[in-house]
Amino acid sequence: MKMKNIKIAFVPFSVRCPQHANTGSIRIRVKWPMKYIKDSFMALDPRDAELADVVILQKVYGPMINHKVRYLKEIGKKIIFDICDPDWLMPTQTASLDEMLEMADCITVPTCQMAELVRERTKTPIEIIPDGMCLEYHNKFKTDHGSNVPPEIVWFGNRGTIKALKKYIPELEEIYDKFNFKLKIISDSGEIETKIPWEFTEWKLDTVNDEIMACDIAINPKLDEIWDYPKSNNKTLTAWACGLPCVEIWPGRMGFSTWKNYLLTLLEDPEMRENLGRLGRKDVEEKHDVQLSAKKMEGLCKKLTQKNAKINYHNH
Repeated sequence: MKMKNIKIAFVPFSVRCPQHANTGSIRIRVKWPMKYIKDSFMALDPRDAELADVVILQKVYGPMINHKVRYLKEIGKKIIFDICDPDWLMPTQTASLDEMLEMADCITVPTCQMAELVRERTKTPIEIIPDGMCLEYHNKFKTDHGSNVPPEIVWFGNRGTIKALKKYIPELEEIYDKFNFKLKIISDSGEIETKIPWEFTEWKLDTVNDEIMACDIAINPKLDEIWDYPKSNNKTLTAWACGLPCVEIWPGRMGFSTWKNYLLTLLEDPEMRENLGRLGRKDVEEKHDVQLSAKKMEGLCKKLTQKNAKINYHNH
């Protein structure tokens, strides 16, 4: 029996915070998947979602939002609560969050670590839908890794995450003493104090990829905080999509000496940078295309609308 088409409404995080309409999570979890999901649309107010069969709320909750979602449930809509960042760990609006976790028919998360943390709060079924990169947006990538002298390291993020970069400035300066390099910061704002030559470039959606590709190595430093561990690896995927190797710095996982030696080796070896950048790009194309995530989300939505549908505990 052929399954009927269903309509899917995405309610993005920006309904809570309009100033974040271009944030990465909205692109990755809403705008890009919508390109590949039939009969999907964006609802900037949950009331606009009445035309949908399934409503996906991207980390949207609160007293007013929950009231509207209760109405959507009453008229038979299926609700997916997409927790793509662990901001639910913050102690604000705990009652509203717990209510949304229980109202949802399914919760989606990008990582296994996030699934385990959400499981501590609710028995609602959980589905892991990894972040993916849009290859229409990342339609070109770096291939020449020997033209920059000295080579350039890039960090990209926002004013809230630059503290992770600042934490590792002393270690980066140790590397700079051994091998000359430049540092580029792509962000909405940010200042650092360091002897390393650095430049600030404003983050813009239409230029950020070119700015990344103009560099040679990306770094993705993490803080030793519960906030960082369950997050997705979309910064690393972004670097790979742009054809750059990426050095992830995880406190307690990859020792200081290990990541510093790795970064130093990459600085010294343009051929290695090129090979790893090419492999990263290939990995994104084969395993982290957003079309794969969109297909999984669409399949979940269709399953929820089936009679007597059951969603099992999350898949690893």
